[in-house]
Amino acid sequence: MRESLAIAPLDAAAIHIVLAAVLGYLNHRHLRLQQSVGLTVMRAVAPAAVIGIGHTLRLLARAALLLFVCASGAAFAAEQTVLVVHSASAAYGVKGKHTITIRAKVDLPNSCWSNPRFQPPDSNTMPGADGIVPITVIVDSSEGPGIACSMIYQQAVNVPVLHWTSYPAHGLKAIKVIGSRSPVVVTIRRANLGKNPRQSSPTSATPPGTRPWTN
Repeated sequence: MRESLAIAPLDAAAIHIVLAAVLGYLNHRHLRLQQSVGLTVMRAVAPAAVIGIGHTLRLLARAALLLFVCASGAAFAAEQTVLVVHSASAAYGVKGKHTITIRAKVDLPNSCWSNPRFQPPDSNTMPGADGIVPITVIVDSSEGPGIACSMIYQQAVNVPVLHWTSYPAHGLKAIKVIGSRSPVVVTIRRANLGKNPRQSSPTSATPPGTRPWTN
């Protein structure tokens, strides 16, 4: 007796979701097609797979769907370097004599990027020959196959202030705030009780590529 080709709604949903996850993973890691192109390919492949899939593979699809739902939250949450550093500033602290206060604003490309923060350098970090120490801004990203991210571009998001106390005692002139696409180099300013350091104009000693802090 032939097995019926009818597929229950739950089976169809499980197969589609698993296919979306698998094809999305392959595209993310290997093919690297644009998202719209990847969705078009998936729409072409999915109906044939749903029609041709057997009873055994339906059970496997259900099991894979269950594992995918349970593991997706943890599997796709990861730390990434922020893409764009919008602006930054660095100044020796007014209250803490041995503190450098570092501020930055960054851009977040979609709703899957959150919690921007500085990654403090190691305590034994030394400046390069140009007197610059790099400090990276990282974010939590849940981007991944099967994850829908709202395409809301958030511009100039404040990064929580870093109070850096273990900075090198000699040779330090500037901080390079790292974004993977657009880093910013800022000269470390001396504390000025009568002037807001974020509104100070760059000095002649500012290294090339420096951007002043913008509100």
